[in-house]
Amino acid sequence: NAGYGKTAQNVIEKHAWSAYKDIMETLGCSAITNPVSAMMTTAIVQCVLLAAQNQLHGLGYISCSVTTDGFISDCPYDVLTGLDLYGVRSCMEEARLFLTGGEDPEIWEIKHRQDDLVNFTTRGNVSLLAHGVCAHNGAKSGFESDSHEDRLWLMTQVLSRTGTISCTEMQWPSFKDIVHGKTDFRVVPAVRHLRMDFDLKRKPDRGSMKTDCPVVNGVSYEMAHFDTVPYENVAEFCLYRKKKELCDCLRTVDEWEAFFLKVDTDGCKGIVKDLEWSVLASVIMGYRSGRWEIPALEGKTVAEKCAWINRHNSSSRKYKESDWKNARRPDRQSGMLPDTFLMDKLSELQADC
Repeated sequence: NAGYGKTAQNVIEKHAWSAYKDIMETLGCSAITNPVSAMMTTAIVQCVLLAAQNQLHGLGYISCSVTTDGFISDCPYDVLTGLDLYGVRSCMEEARLFLTGGEDPEIWEIKHRQDDLVNFTTRGNVSLLAHGVCAHNGAKSGFESDSHEDRLWLMTQVLSRTGTISCTEMQWPSFKDIVHGKTDFRVVPAVRHLRMDFDLKRKPDRGSMKTDCPVVNGVSYEMAHFDTVPYENVAEFCLYRKKKELCDCLRTVDEWEAFFLKVDTDGCKGIVKDLEWSVLASVIMGYRSGRWEIPALEGKTVAEKCAWINRHNSSSRKYKESDWKNARRPDRQSGMLPDTFLMDKLSELQADC
């Protein structure tokens, strides 16, 4: 990876301010910029990582928090080094021998070793052990980096968050602002608000969702734990990322269930806060618009109808006469849930004659 930065310089055009001309200029390519070489540098390593993950999964091990140059796994080191990587290992070892003058064929290196871990996003992982991982995801605690106090701050902030976490760091002024007289040459504290939610680079597997309760210094915290699977397509990935922006926090199972509800009701114009209520109200809307029949509602007064509907209402919110009257309004009808959410409740109402 050593040459990657220069071979990739300005592959995607970047600009920098020129103090001499007082304008923004393109950064320009380096003498060895080569998009093919840059792509191959990362692509080869990513292929090795994918091969390792697939083979480890087949052996019953897990991997998480995979980045371009490494990953976290529960496999023993000798198992990792014993993988043939579908034949790629010999090629990588040959390249290593070339790069080290024939002295070292090793392609793996242990960066951290630990038996505790809070993994909250791709570049957010923390252990309380001094020799464990401590990837801050951009956060700064104010303590010495990787110290026990720093690790404890990060772990407890992540495990107790209800939204973004706040941290203060010293901010340097830009040379441009100094030259233009917008600021003095001084470093000032700046507060940053950072999200520590899973970045959704892979799709959370709903069927694996469970609650973990890690205990730190005698305090028990709640955190959702789940496996991930590939997205079906780009559109599904974009939908998940869009719905994430509507969530204040994705830490607990309840918060993830609220997120999945937003995903499932994407085509619905209304905002679903109480699923049980929305399902019941949507079924009655369908009846009021003539889409299906509910025999028990025939021949009753509005008050009797509402009383009967509430017998099938598991929500804390009561179905009122005003809800019945408003159920035919076009603006309410446009907020109906998709039929896939309604069939069980509709069958229940139709069966109660």
